Amino acid sequence: MGNYISFSEKRILLGNLQDKKAYYVKMLEHSFLSSNEVRNQEGYESVEGLYIYIMTKNSDW
Repeated sequence: MGNYISFSEKRILLGNLQDKKAYYVKMLEHSFLSSNEVRNQEGYESVEGLYIYIMTKNSDW
C-alpha cells in the first residue's frame, strides 16, 4: 500500500481550522448538512445513525 495525496477544493478554500469549524457549525445548525456529510467532506467514513439533520432552537434565523 502506497501513500497518496487527496485534494478537495472545498477543504482548501475553507482555510484554517477556525474558519472550517465556523462553516461546519453553521451548516449543521441550519440543517444544510448532516454529521455524516461533514465527516465525508473531511475524508472520514460514515457512522450509522448520523444522517439526522438537526435544527437548533436558538438559531439566528
